[in-house]
Amino acid sequence: MKNQLLLGIVLLSAIGYCLILLFHIPLFQNLSDWFWRFTDTPQASLWLVFPLLVISAIVIAVILQRPERHKLNLSLLIILGYCLQMGFGFSEGRGLDGLRDHMVNRGHSDFISVALAHPEPLKVARNYEDLASQDELGQYPQAKPPGALLVYIITQKVSALFFAANSDQEKIQTVATFAAFVYPLLTYLVIIPLFFFCRLFLPVKVVLMACALFIFTPNVTLITMHLDQALYPLLFMTTLYLWSQAFLACNYPMAVLAGMVAYISLFVTFSLLPVMPLGILVLLAFFGENKNAPRKLFSLIKIIGLFAIGYLICDVLARLLFNYDIMLRYENAMTFHRAWKTWIPGTRFTLYFAFLNYLEFACWTGFPLAILFLANSSRAVLGIARKNLNTENIFSISLIVILFMLGFFGKTKNETGRLWIFLIPFACALIAYEIQSRYDTKSNLVFKLILVSQFAIIACSKFNQDS
Repeated sequence: MKNQLLLGIVLLSAIGYCLILLFHIPLFQNLSDWFWRFTDTPQASLWLVFPLLVISAIVIAVILQRPERHKLNLSLLIILGYCLQMGFGFSEGRGLDGLRDHMVNRGHSDFISVALAHPEPLKVARNYEDLASQDELGQYPQAKPPGALLVYIITQKVSALFFAANSDQEKIQTVATFAAFVYPLLTYLVIIPLFFFCRLFLPVKVVLMACALFIFTPNVTLITMHLDQALYPLLFMTTLYLWSQAFLACNYPMAVLAGMVAYISLFVTFSLLPVMPLGILVLLAFFGENKNAPRKLFSLIKIIGLFAIGYLICDVLARLLFNYDIMLRYENAMTFHRAWKTWIPGTRFTLYFAFLNYLEFACWTGFPLAILFLANSSRAVLGIARKNLNTENIFSISLIVILFMLGFFGKTKNETGRLWIFLIPFACALIAYEIQSRYDTKSNLVFKLILVSQFAIIACSKFNQDS
């Protein structure tokens, strides 16, 4: 009965939120500092939504029927994700501009302008602090480590191999055109490390559910052409998988590699700092589940040490080759960020924006998934209280801790629908586990209902809300 009630709440939340979007009911817009506004997005090719729904139904049916066909299923899910993102972009009837405009006409267009003004990646890496102090980086790059800007510089250079351009305006368009084809594909490559990470503790059918849930989140599908969506989840899940597999297989070179990937992640964005504490909590969860835990203690310590060595190797190389001090960049970036976003210290201010950020993240992840995650979290808390320290419970508590830290200590105002996308793959693993655990033999039906609800929210968000 409780599970049926939960499902009813989940479906009603989707219907209610779709109605809010369709009729532009300002329930959230009336909140102070709410970031997202209602818009009437062009719907010249609205008909594309229907073939996207049909393709989605076919792919989901195929992967659920034969979950053991890993390579085929992963390929189908990546293609499906790509089709959804491109399809909703084209549904405006403006061709590639439905995607390109997110890169060209939004705040992050700073990155392309700076990439064109400073086209030498090594020179940028070596002089990043000087460029920032001379105000030559624009707003967004100043709040980041150099890796994010380097990705845009590399994107520009690769795009030049495919598209000829003379003026800066033409170059901006060629970068955006190239990215419009490549970034959506890059977005869904995270399905590969997500799959292999989830296989460490979940049955294959549940793993595929987790991968599909990621595809059907509104922010992943609609907040496009940002590295937050296209690259950060991939770096986050790759680090977690490498670290976990290194411990479980006692693969010491992989532990070093995980540390190096973690450093590269932080070289690109400081948003991925949670990978450090979450990674340790994940290892502790696997350690606690291991029947040979006492014998594995030395291995655990060694893996963490080798991870640190991999991280330090990259840090030393960055200092020697680029004169890059990651701690100095972090301090300067956070100082600029606080001044830019006018963060006001104080309990009331912090509590309000924690509430606002969580609400926004729930809206953009989809209320069905948010409610199921809360259900999973509640069960995990009760399980831990009853000393049921299984892997899934510890993982859920770990994500709660990370979200708590981000909400109350992250000094973020708004845009968490974009900024916290990197956590969604990990959350989807827990939500898929919750669906299977609660609904068992009916889990396939419930899973499909959840996907239909999420698809409806994506469609309503696309045509009624700025993204």
